[in-house]
Amino acid sequence: MALDDLTNRLGLSDAEIRVLSSEDGFLFTLPASKRVIDRLQKELTRGLSAARVMQQLVTLYRVTAGFDKKKTYLLALQNSNELRPTGGFIGSVALVTVADGVLNDFAVQDVYALDGQLKGHVDPPGPIKELLSQEHWYLRDSNWDPDFRVSGERAAWFYEKETGSSVDGVIAVSTPFLTRLLEVTGPLDLPDYNDRITKDNFFGKSLYYTKADFFPGSTQKKDFLSSLTMAIIAKLASGGTTDIVGLSRAAGNAFEAGDIQFWFPDALPQA
Repeated sequence: MALDDLTNRLGLSDAEIRVLSSEDGFLFTLPASKRVIDRLQKELTRGLSAARVMQQLVTLYRVTAGFDKKKTYLLALQNSNELRPTGGFIGSVALVTVADGVLNDFAVQDVYALDGQLKGHVDPPGPIKELLSQEHWYLRDSNWDPDFRVSGERAAWFYEKETGSSVDGVIAVSTPFLTRLLEVTGPLDLPDYNDRITKDNFFGKSLYYTKADFFPGSTQKKDFLSSLTMAIIAKLASGGTTDIVGLSRAAGNAFEAGDIQFWFPDALPQA
């Protein structure tokens, strides 16, 4: 495929530039030549990294995008301002449904509303009981193990117990990745709030719209996150102005930092 060919070509070019830069020829010792070669090598390295990330995303897309059957995933939105072992407190979740490579549904839910549906008692791990003074264990604290293979499976278990529905996988997204996406998309207008969200004001605006005047039963948190997430998806899906290299770099950085993590019950690569 074209992406594989591009990756191979970039890899070969990167290797050739490295060989040339290591030679002792007169041309390559000139300061101007060295600057050009260094700049070219950096650009090739960035391009190769982005192409490899895109390869991984395309492979993941083929397996998980519902080409064999409709798939439903639990998206755990982790607030990195409240530290937890896998990246942040799960304050909200979203149920994502895809079929034939197309997003069919995206519904954000307040995790406390789901946790209120749990019937029965689940003993929490010792640290949750001792440090957080919690006598019960819920979906919101399911990510207590730093190994997401464990925490992802536990989140799916809690979701099924609380709702009666199973999922085909769990995806955890931490807030720094949303900031990186806003760097790629640029400012986003939210008509429902008559406001513009940028990478610089994201944290402040999210706190304002989800915390201010909050009361039990309020839907303001899920409403704001729904509007913002759908705006990001719409901008990325619009084509034309989307920075593919920037998006690949943002995804690659998020993978490396653990700001995106996956769990699937089948024999798929875990991240």
